[in-house]
Amino acid sequence: MYFSIQEISKTINSLTEEESSEVMYNNFVMCMNGEIRDELPEVIVAACDTVRLYKKTHDLIEKIK
Repeated sequence: MYFSIQEISKTINSLTEEESSEVMYNNFVMCMNGEIRDELPEVIVAACDTVRLYKKTHDLIEKIK
């Protein structure tokens, strides 16, 4: 599962206008890396959780094959 930087940046930028897309992307990466979570906007945490659950589901499906 891969998302282009442009796709992630565009999505994050469209979700909030409080910060620059660069800041929001960096927050997303920090969340995905497990560096910080509690201080991030809820939308970023939800996006990280969604990507993680998608990956977990994909991995489980691959084990069944």
